[in-house]
Amino acid sequence: MLRPKIVGYLTFSLLIISNANIALAQTEPLPNSTEVNSTEVNSTENQRENVKHIANSAELEVIDSFLEMHTGPGRAYPVFFVVEQSERIIVLSRRPDWYEVKTVGNNSKTGWVKATQIVRTLQNTGEPVNLPGTSYGDFAKNRWRIGFFSGQLKGDTLNNSDVVGASLAYYPLSWLGAEVETAKFFSNDARGTQIGFNLIVEPFSRWRLSPALIVGAGQTKINEQPRIVPLEFEEESHQLAALRLNYYAGRNFIIRAEYRQISVDATPNSEELDIWSLGFSTLF
Repeated sequence: MLRPKIVGYLTFSLLIISNANIALAQTEPLPNSTEVNSTEVNSTENQRENVKHIANSAELEVIDSFLEMHTGPGRAYPVFFVVEQSERIIVLSRRPDWYEVKTVGNNSKTGWVKATQIVRTLQNTGEPVNLPGTSYGDFAKNRWRIGFFSGQLKGDTLNNSDVVGASLAYYPLSWLGAEVETAKFFSNDARGTQIGFNLIVEPFSRWRLSPALIVGAGQTKINEQPRIVPLEFEEESHQLAALRLNYYAGRNFIIRAEYRQISVDATPNSEELDIWSLGFSTLF
C-alpha cells in the first residue's frame, strides 16, 4: 500500500501550489487600454468604437492551417477572408470571445476572429499568445501528448538507480488524461524495466504552471543483475502516486518535473521506491 503520509503530502503540496499560482492564472489586460461606450449597434465601424481598444498592438503568427476573419464579432457575421498558416496579424481590439485583427502586408484586411483561434498564434518570442480571454490551457487543445523523462530512483533494493522513460497520454478532457509509460532503471546492483498505466488529474490546466496529481499501477521487473546481490523481488506489480508540475513553455512544448512514490508488492514485505525526474512533453 502507498504510504498515507506521502499521499497526504502530495495533496497538501497541490493546495500550496494552487494558492501560489493564482497570480499566474490571472490574465492581465493589455496595457494602456481604455473603456468606451458599449451600446449595441449594427455597423462594424460603431462596433469598433464599443470595444476596449488596445494601444500597444501585438503582432502574432498564425500556426493553424487557417484563421477565419468575420465581418463582425459574432458567428452570425459571415467569413470574408481566411488568413493562412505562417502569416501574421495585429490585434486591434477586443470583445468577449472575439478579437478585432488586421493582417500584415500591402493588402491588409481588418476583421474579427474568435478567441479560440487567437490562442493558436505565437508571439515574436515563440511563446503562445497571452491575451485577455486566452490561456496556455487553450493553446494546448491537442489531446495527445508524448513525453520523455529521466531521474533517479531511491529505495532499498534499487537505491541510487538512474531512470529513463517515455510516456504517451490522451486527454479526453482538458483536466483529465490517461497515460501509458515505460521506463528503464539501471545501477551497479540491478537493472530492469517498469511499465504502467496512469490516470492524470490536472485541475488547473489553464495555468501556464499547472500542477497535476497522478495515480497508477503497473509492473516492475528486474531482468539483469550485473553482480550477485540479494534482492527482495524480481517481478512484481506496483502502485504509484505522483505530483507533476507542467510548464507550458511555447508552441507544442511542455517542461515537466515530477516526484512519485511507488509501492512494489514484494514478498514478504512491500518495497517503497521514490523517483524524482525531469522531462518534457510535446503536443500533437
